Amino acid sequence: MIEDELQEALVGAEANPQGAAPGATLEFRYPPSFVGFRGHFPDDPILPGVCLLQSLRLGLEKAWGTPLKLAGVPNAKFVAPVRPGDTLKFAVTETARSADVVSAKAKVTRDGERVAEISIQLETLPAA
Repeated sequence: MIEDELQEALVGAEANPQGAAPGATLEFRYPPSFVGFRGHFPDDPILPGVCLLQSLRLGLEKAWGTPLKLAGVPNAKFVAPVRPGDTLKFAVTETARSADVVSAKAKVTRDGERVAEISIQLETLPAA
């Protein structure tokens, strides 16, 4: 269910152009009806951090064209709440790659304001 809603929230996912540092630019718009807002919190909805992690994973899958599984989150700083209707941009830079694990850092912003900084490890999976 959340996977489908994240797909709908994904506005854009582009790998960095050839010759640039490996990474991607992602954009998500979270509508008021997004499942992540339900119950968190009823009178003051805020998007849970785990939804940002899953957005990052899904967006990179789309940008890079390969299935990915969350393998670790060495660091995550959430510095501003995400509210219903917000549009976020993820500027992602790959920091390391082994045979089956990619490490990356993402700076997440809303209208130029810092929302989060995330270091993530993703396992590359075989195509289905």
